[in-house]
Amino acid sequence: MTLTKLKIRGLDLGTGVCVSPMVGVTDLPFRRLCREFGADITYTEMVAGPALAAAKAGKFDVKTLRILKTERDEFPYAIQLFGSMPDALAVGAKVAVELGANLVDFNMGCPTRRVAGSGSGSGLLREPELARRCIGAIRKAAPDVPVTVKIRAGWDVDHVNGPEICRIAEDEGADAVTVHGRFRSQSYGDAPDWNHITNAIDAVSIPIIGNGGILRADQAVAMARQTGCAGVMLARGVLGNPWLVREVKAALEGRAAPPAPTAMEKRDIFFRFWREMSEFRGFQKAIKDIRKHLIWISKGLRGANDLRRDVALLNSEEALLSRAGEFSSAPTNTRSAARRRRKPFN
Repeated sequence: MTLTKLKIRGLDLGTGVCVSPMVGVTDLPFRRLCREFGADITYTEMVAGPALAAAKAGKFDVKTLRILKTERDEFPYAIQLFGSMPDALAVGAKVAVELGANLVDFNMGCPTRRVAGSGSGSGLLREPELARRCIGAIRKAAPDVPVTVKIRAGWDVDHVNGPEICRIAEDEGADAVTVHGRFRSQSYGDAPDWNHITNAIDAVSIPIIGNGGILRADQAVAMARQTGCAGVMLARGVLGNPWLVREVKAALEGRAAPPAPTAMEKRDIFFRFWREMSEFRGFQKAIKDIRKHLIWISKGLRGANDLRRDVALLNSEEALLSRAGEFSSAPTNTRSAARRRRKPFN
C-alpha cells in the first residue's frame, strides 16, 4: 500500500517524492539525475521575481538563464520564485509560464540572512498580509498552472504561524503548501518537529507536502505515517546521495529496498555528472562547482577527510577524475556513516 499520493490541481505526481529547490545545487544536471532515480518533481533554484520581470524587458542575465535552463524531457518543469514585491512577482510568474513552467512555487521558507533579512523567503512569515498579496498576485498571473508555496513552521518558537499562512495560501488560490518542520531561527542541526506538518494538514483542505529531517527512507515512512502528508520533500539528504530518492520511493510504495550503491557506482555517477556539469556550465565554472559534489558523494568512504582538506587543489580535470577514481575500491567508513545517520540536517 502506498503511504503517500500527491495530486496538485490536475498534476498527478504519483507517490509525491519531491526534491527541494536548493541554491547552487538544483541546476539542470542535478535535477536530471534526481529524476532518473525516481523523483516525481524537482524544482529550479529559486529565482527573484524582479529578475524575471527584468527578463520580460529583454534583460536576461546569465545567472538567471542558467537557473531556468530546462530540456524537453523535464516534466513537470517547476520554477520557484522568491521576493516580496507583489507586482514583480506577478510579472515573474507570467514569464515563468511563458517559459513553459508546469508549476510555479513561491519561496517563503529560505532562512538565510540575505533573503529572510530583506523581507523575502521566511521573512514573509512575519508579514502575513504582504504574504497574502504576494501569493494572490502569483495566482492571478498564472491562472492555468498549479501554484504552490513553501514555508517554515514559523519565525521562531514565539511566532508559530504555519497553519495561518497555509490558510492564507489556500484562500488566495494556492494548490498545495510544503511545510518544513523547523522555524526560521533553527539551524539544520536542530531536529524538525513534524507536528507542525500535522497542524498545517488539519488547517486546510489542499495537499500538504512534508519537509525536514529525511536522511533515510525509514524517516520518510515515519513522516508519512505520523502526519498523513500527501508527499515528502527531500533536500540535504540527496546531496551526494541521489540514491535516497529511489530508496524513499520504494519504502513509501511498500517495495523492497533497492541495493545500496557501491563505491564503484558512486564513482561512475560522479564521472557522468562531471561530464554533464562541464557541458552545462563550461569547464572553469564546473570545476569549482563540482568540488562540493565530490566531497558529498565521498562521505562514508575512507579518505574522505583527506579529500576535504585537498579539494581546493583540484584545478584540472585529470586531478579531479584521478582523485574520484580512488574511491572506486575504497571500503565504506561505517563509523563515519553511522554518525552521519544519527544527525538529521535537512
